[in-house]
Amino acid sequence: GTIQMLDLEGRPSRPINAGGWISRLALRSDERYAAAIIGMNVVHIYDLESQERVWEYEVGETLQDLGFLGDEQLLVGANSGAMILEKDVGILWRKNTSDRVMRIVVTQDGTQAYMGQFDDCLIFAARNYEKAREFEEAARLYEIKNELSRAADMHIQIEQLDKAAELILRLGEKERAALLYEQGEYFAEAANLLEELHFFEHAAKCYESAGDSAKAGQLQAELGDSIKAAELHLQSNDYAEAGKLFVEAGESEKAIDAYEQALDEEVLTIEGSIALGALYVTTEKFDQAIKLLQKIVTDEEFGSRAEHLLAEAFMQKGLFNLAIDHYREALKPDAEITTEKIEIWYDLAWAHERAYDYAEAKKTYKEILRLDYYYKDVSGRLERVNELSSVFDTAAPVNPFASDTHGSAPEGATMPMAQP
Repeated sequence: GTIQMLDLEGRPSRPINAGGWISRLALRSDERYAAAIIGMNVVHIYDLESQERVWEYEVGETLQDLGFLGDEQLLVGANSGAMILEKDVGILWRKNTSDRVMRIVVTQDGTQAYMGQFDDCLIFAARNYEKAREFEEAARLYEIKNELSRAADMHIQIEQLDKAAELILRLGEKERAALLYEQGEYFAEAANLLEELHFFEHAAKCYESAGDSAKAGQLQAELGDSIKAAELHLQSNDYAEAGKLFVEAGESEKAIDAYEQALDEEVLTIEGSIALGALYVTTEKFDQAIKLLQKIVTDEEFGSRAEHLLAEAFMQKGLFNLAIDHYREALKPDAEITTEKIEIWYDLAWAHERAYDYAEAKKTYKEILRLDYYYKDVSGRLERVNELSSVFDTAAPVNPFASDTHGSAPEGATMPMAQP
């Protein structure tokens, strides 16, 4: 808040109290008067000989710099542009500019002046910081000037690749931003952008590197690599989804292992249990299938499917009458044949046939033909059952399983396997 003159030997004159914070000073060419910006918007002129303030003027905006034009006028740089002040007049001239006038340089004779606007000063400073290898400060100034590409280059120089990527992203260059994120090992950010750009394979690798195995697995599944997807879901402990994908890939044993892991962890849903039960049936693990499926036959949504699979397991074990019981449970509450459950009716007819109950087999096959004459090989089966029935009626054979509800199939009997 004080003004002092120094002689050539550095001895200061008596200080002049300006009465406030001095942000800028200018000396008239004859060195008699000094002008100062006090605070933000007040101009003072001082007589250095008498050490008195001879003029004061308050401008209604923030001032940045000033300089003497001749003996009577001051050129002032402000936020809105430039103006000339004159004692006893105030603002004599004003020029509005698009940016702040940060610096005023007046020639020695006071007849010409040069003004530096804020943008020009910023770019000049940024380039000098860049030359001095002060890249972070250069980046800050380039960003203020909206030179985002140059700012990003500065961040790259000092390996601040995440900041560089953010700036490049503001320019709309998503692919370049993603590569910068990946180079800087910001894999999650890279993966998000790559997925948005539909670079799914590359995105999946980045998700995996980011530790998001579940998301990586999801993308690999969409790409059709079910085995890779399943392995990734195993890494994320999503055993049920891994099991489902192993089924799609035809890896039944791996699917069973995954589903059993989910069962052990008590995270397997009823739907997953149905899938595991179907796998047990197709891989001839019938006792395991029966043990699992009997626990879920009462489920409202999946009970019918569980009963159907149980029936198939009993069929494969040769327990045809037990199979018939479970096929009938699977058909409830439908009393008549429907398109939705025609497959169960078909299997029921086959079970009756295997149990030598040809009358029920014929009756069921006829019901299927009534609904869909061309369904599978029903017409051929019905013809064969009619032939067998007539032969057995003529020979009056004894059905060895008639009184045994848990009767077994004749040796060598086979039937189609269940599908998951």
